[in-house]
Amino acid sequence: MSNVFPHLVPDRYRELLRVSRQWRLLKLLKWASFGHQQDSQKPGSLVLFCPTCPQPSINVYPDATDDLSNWKYNWMLIMDGNFKAEHLYDRQTDGQVCLMDGLGFMVHQSPYHEYLAATNHSLERSP
Repeated sequence: MSNVFPHLVPDRYRELLRVSRQWRLLKLLKWASFGHQQDSQKPGSLVLFCPTCPQPSINVYPDATDDLSNWKYNWMLIMDGNFKAEHLYDRQTDGQVCLMDGLGFMVHQSPYHEYLAATNHSLERSP
């Protein structure tokens, strides 16, 4: 291969992205000790426990959260730094495979689709 005919070089970017996602998943499974245990994976089992987040009966006394004026025990769950979660809106939804179905912060695909089928969809207009 040379720079003489660059259009003859096959584009393998999609394959590289897929292999990199699979590699990250394998590293995560290995780090979480799930390398050889397929049946022991529970929903949310790959999520890290945050010892500083206030969690009643774990690191906060249950009666401490009764005072609603106390802002210290508020829980903030944020997907990204822009507070928009734009990464959830995929441009190409066909042909995608869910590698961590329910093992991280997102739920399994089947209960999610059941919930969507059972609820009333109302589209909101953007301002």
